[in-house]
Amino acid sequence: MNKNYIAIVGATGLVGRTLIKIFEENNTNNHYVIHLYASENSVGKRIKYKNQSLKVKSLNKPIVISYDFVFLMTEKEISKKCVEIFKNSKYIIDNSSAFRLEKGVPLLVPEINFDAGKNFKLFANPNCTTAICALPIYEIAKEFGVSRVNVTTMQAVSGSGRNGIKALKDVEVSKNIYGYDITKTCVCKIGALKENGYFEEECKIIDELRKILNDYELKISSTCVRVPIKNCHSAVISLTLKKEFNLDAIKQILISCNEIIYLEDDKNYLPNSILASGSNKIYCGRLRLDLSCNNTILLYVCSDNLRRGAAYNAYKIMEYLQKNDSL
Repeated sequence: MNKNYIAIVGATGLVGRTLIKIFEENNTNNHYVIHLYASENSVGKRIKYKNQSLKVKSLNKPIVISYDFVFLMTEKEISKKCVEIFKNSKYIIDNSSAFRLEKGVPLLVPEINFDAGKNFKLFANPNCTTAICALPIYEIAKEFGVSRVNVTTMQAVSGSGRNGIKALKDVEVSKNIYGYDITKTCVCKIGALKENGYFEEECKIIDELRKILNDYELKISSTCVRVPIKNCHSAVISLTLKKEFNLDAIKQILISCNEIIYLEDDKNYLPNSILASGSNKIYCGRLRLDLSCNNTILLYVCSDNLRRGAAYNAYKIMEYLQKNDSL
């Protein structure tokens, strides 16, 4: 089997390290050669990978400038620079917001819209909450159509990176990031405030869902809330459907999706962060009618934001590209 040369930029961050774990879990035949990159402060650090100790390299002196796959687990400004550094690579998968809404750059949840990524080399990974919510919405919309979406999120502090986790123990760090002591309150602000009254995270969900679902007229609203838990994002999704439906049919759609675990309400075994943390699956439950709005359902979802919401989706993009190349 031919070796695939992989670059992971931002390897020392939470998402970068999670991606390394996912490679470790799936690289049973050792057909990936992985090179790690990070900021100058992290150069020289070593990260365990299988039975190896991989040394973090400098972006100023890349080992190779042409990789099979480059994963950018970085901030958007760094991603823009790295696209130029690694422009001779076969494929680049960017986890930042730098290119998500750019025309000509596919924004992929591969189970939904991989065909939109054929014949490209640069791919955008969605926002973590978008990646978690998009698949259940898509699976239901395929059968019944959707005319309106409302998403209310409860997002863990790991979505803010290492400092977010530190904020659970350090009040000063918390106030610096969130403006409040996150251990004592939820914060309904993620990102900068926009002119339309929505915060940046809420706009990301709206714009990215429309692009992924290829429905730019879809009515979407969102409210994003940071909550004092370490890992896993949750969301209440409200969907107004175009066709008549019954809940059992929707439940079967969710159960039949390999990437979703549907949990029955009556078993007192509901989607939660304890179950979802460390898993690549999307946990769904609390499916019910919205009693205030005709032809509308409510669904609760929970998933690991570092895995399903980021690193795992990026890894799946690579897998789909490999399968497409082999056809």
